[in-house]
Amino acid sequence: YAYCGVVDPDKKKFNYGVTSTPERWATICGLATRLKKLTPILLERDLPCMKPAFLKGPGTDPLGHEPVSVMLKRHGNVRYLFAVNTSPEEVTVRYPIAAKRVDVADEKRSLPVASDGFIDTLAPFAVRLYRLAE
Repeated sequence: YAYCGVVDPDKKKFNYGVTSTPERWATICGLATRLKKLTPILLERDLPCMKPAFLKGPGTDPLGHEPVSVMLKRHGNVRYLFAVNTSPEEVTVRYPIAAKRVDVADEKRSLPVASDGFIDTLAPFAVRLYRLAE
């Protein structure tokens, strides 16, 4: 099988690649654009990060791992917390991270911050990027 298509026994080529539909191409272009914007942050060293506390939802993902994976980076004077729900179920977690303000990137919302961190709910397989102001 070729990446850009499959040839059947009748020698007809079918396109199953990234350009197979306008919707798929738009998704790939959107992903590439977002990765380009995030590249300076992603290239920074990882910071130590405490694991989130799971308040609601499954205790593990289908492979037996914790349902939310996190990565903390600092770029300039801002810390960025990447979080991924690897579970097919909704998960509510508390991130034990101190911050003066927490903004959810691309969602135009802020989360209340307490002395023990902040809480958020992630839909199944959701990806979040939090901007943590100090």
